[in-house]
Amino acid sequence: PGTYEPIGANSHILYDDIQTEKALETAIFADDEWEISDKFSVNFGLRWSMFNAIGPREYSTYDPTQLPSASTIETTEQAEKGKIFKTYQAPEFRLSGRYMINEDMSIKAGFNTMHQYIHKVSNSTIMSPTDIWKLSDNNIKPQSGWQIASGYYYQTPDRIYEMSAEIYYKRMKDYLTYR
Repeated sequence: PGTYEPIGANSHILYDDIQTEKALETAIFADDEWEISDKFSVNFGLRWSMFNAIGPREYSTYDPTQLPSASTIETTEQAEKGKIFKTYQAPEFRLSGRYMINEDMSIKAGFNTMHQYIHKVSNSTIMSPTDIWKLSDNNIKPQSGWQIASGYYYQTPDRIYEMSAEIYYKRMKDYLTYR
């Protein structure tokens, strides 16, 4: 966060002090790789992530039937220093496989899910430094998504150069933008 401050009497910037946010993110991860054959291997992983939004912080709840704004605030509360006021947690899966065509060529594919608890909110319609880093909280859910990817990999026999071509498809949910 930070502060927006007008510079000079003719500035169109209104003073705004964005409150400091604190959080704790923890995770545990386990994975295993199986060599099914000399040419084929599979890797599976599971990561459990947890995010806690922590005070001191003032936060509001809004009328769920309308877009959040100052006029749709139903309650405003103050979280005390160190108090957890919102928790998100979720599993994140990873699955990948590799097939060795020969010693120098392979094909790989993978799938993973993810959650992002810190958001860079950008306003791309105007040229000004208005990017804000925003933590998930009681009103802003974590971004989540999944991705699938595959590729072809080649390494020269002398092991000096490596070339690859990959394709991927990604889906995201709860992505933040300015209104």
